[in-house]
Amino acid sequence: MPLFAALENQETQAGYTECITELAIKGKHCQELLLLPIISHLSSSDDSRWVTWINPPPLNRSKLKEFGLDQRPILIINTKSQAETNALLLRCLNNGRSNTVIANIEDDSALDRRQLCYAANNGNSHCLLVL
Repeated sequence: MPLFAALENQETQAGYTECITELAIKGKHCQELLLLPIISHLSSSDDSRWVTWINPPPLNRSKLKEFGLDQRPILIINTKSQAETNALLLRCLNNGRSNTVIANIEDDSALDRRQLCYAANNGNSHCLLVL
C-alpha cells in the first residue's frame, strides 16, 4: 500500500481510532526528506486548517519551496521540554485549528495514546508522531 494511502486509511490498532500515526525515523538528517512530501500532501487537502509541526528538525527553505510548502499554512512551534511538547500536542489536537499535528518526540513513554485520540477526535485532527 502506498505511504499516503496507508496514512489516510490506517486500520484501528490496540483499540485506538484512526487518529495517530507513528513513524520511527533513524537519523535527524533523514526526517526532512521523508516528512516533507507527507506534509505537502497533508497541507494540500481541501481543508483550510493548519498543519502544525512541533519541534521539527532544522528546515532548509529551498527544500520547503521545492515541496510547495512555502505557500501553505504550516505552523512551526519549538518547545523547551518534553512535558511542554506533550501538553502542546494535546492542546493543538483538541482545538481543531489543525487538520494534522506533527510532533517530533524524543521519549514517547509519557504520552497517553487514549488522551491523544480523544483530543484528535474532539478537534477532528490527526496526530503524526515522529519518534
